[in-house]
Amino acid sequence: MNRRAPLSLLAPTLLAAMPLVACGGASSAGPTVGHAAGGGDAAGSLDATLQREVGAGASVAIVAGPSGLRAISSDGARERTLVPGPVPWALVDHRAHVVWFGSADRTEVRAIDLTAPATATPVAETIVTGADLQTDAGQTLWGVRYPGRAGGEPDELSFGHPIGPHALLELADPPSLHASSMILAMWDQLDAFEAQVQTAQVVGGDLVAAWAQRGTDGTTNPGGALAERPAVSVDLSECDEPDQCGLAQELDGTGLWRVATAFSCGDGCYTDWRLYDPSAQRLRDEPWANLIADAWVAPDGTAFVTNGAIVRFDRGPLPTTPLSDGEDPDRGGGWLGGGQYVGF
Repeated sequence: MNRRAPLSLLAPTLLAAMPLVACGGASSAGPTVGHAAGGGDAAGSLDATLQREVGAGASVAIVAGPSGLRAISSDGARERTLVPGPVPWALVDHRAHVVWFGSADRTEVRAIDLTAPATATPVAETIVTGADLQTDAGQTLWGVRYPGRAGGEPDELSFGHPIGPHALLELADPPSLHASSMILAMWDQLDAFEAQVQTAQVVGGDLVAAWAQRGTDGTTNPGGALAERPAVSVDLSECDEPDQCGLAQELDGTGLWRVATAFSCGDGCYTDWRLYDPSAQRLRDEPWANLIADAWVAPDGTAFVTNGAIVRFDRGPLPTTPLSDGEDPDRGGGWLGGGQYVGF
């Protein structure tokens, strides 16, 4: 069984001289694109320029990895490097219109403003220092959180299963840091972890406050919740609780569902999901078809991003973003212009 994670423990345009980097090319070797601080009209913003020049009608993924922070079209035909060199993780925040990412040594949380004018050199703002936090449960992952509206639940954007240690930057005025981890709570280590998280420092508070203000009415998951579909008959041999298997959810804009194919409990409870084609009434059998968790589905419905890899629904992982070797699997990612988050 592939136990991915525990389910419960519970300028107007870029410079014309900038070349596009084709699929499989060495993206870090060419010029980069980015933005200058400040505003700019929508057509000349970094977001709009990347969607126009890199997307060219396709969706644009933002992915982190050993070769940098990159914007790549969903067909893999075009890409541009935003930040060269190793980038361990990234998240696309549709509320603040910001890309959050980690420094190469994980000691900082940085951000790029997608609304600022596109220029030849990116401005990566340092937001948090002292961000390399280790626990008995491993490396701390980072995310952001917006306070709940009218007493409602907070809106969180993160990657990796919540059982693991997470530090969350709350976008408010003033901003604050918070600890979250199911496993550390079970081990009675959450208070100690909270104290460790507070040793990190928010050094970009004014920017965070401004970004929080413009994200007042948005959501970190513009694609919305997955729609439930009729249960699918599956092999129950790997289902400790049969009623947990066969659950089906529609992936918006793809014509595909995901179906729970296995469920077991040990230290925690685990679920496996697999792509399902409702028109053919069959589970997809490609080896990557079980990666559809902790993933972001492209606005054009052609691919999903998980752990820094772009996986096409028609042919699997793009060569320019191969699947992680398992040593550093948690890289996050996202899409410009929307997309739907698919959880665990």
